[in-house]
Amino acid sequence: MNNDMLLEVSGLVKYFPAGGDWFAQMFDRRRIKAVDGIDFIIYKGSTLGLVGESGSGKTTTGKVIARLIEPTAGQVRYADDDLAKIKRGQLKRMRRRIQMIFQDPSTSLNRRKTAGQIVSEPLLIHKLARRKELEARLVKVMDLTAIPTRCPAASARGSASPAPWL
Repeated sequence: MNNDMLLEVSGLVKYFPAGGDWFAQMFDRRRIKAVDGIDFIIYKGSTLGLVGESGSGKTTTGKVIARLIEPTAGQVRYADDDLAKIKRGQLKRMRRRIQMIFQDPSTSLNRRKTAGQIVSEPLLIHKLARRKELEARLVKVMDLTAIPTRCPAASARGSASPAPWL
């Protein structure tokens, strides 16, 4: 891998069984081709936008790169590491750096949580902040967005109907 390459995807394939119960899937070899042999490279300091029609494999590609699902074939390399071969602990650290932004982020918000709870969750999961320092970091980040930390997620995404602040 070239020193300037950050992420290299080569020959990426992801097929899903064509439905039915597990017994039918064992004998039915039909597959849904979600991703069928894509290649791309992301260089340090650059950005890639994966654009396509609904059902074209954008989300599946992101899930395979983040190892949320396993590829049928192909290779994904991040900073000289073959992501198919990294261990669980390394995978968790890698996910701090590789994240997906969905085309409709409003569907990713949990209406039962405040905006502050949603923003703080990755900091807690990846142990990037202790509970004591979390509030200070959270207030700093939320000030940048002009969304109050206790604002319900529904209001943070621009919901037309007001929701009670928690």
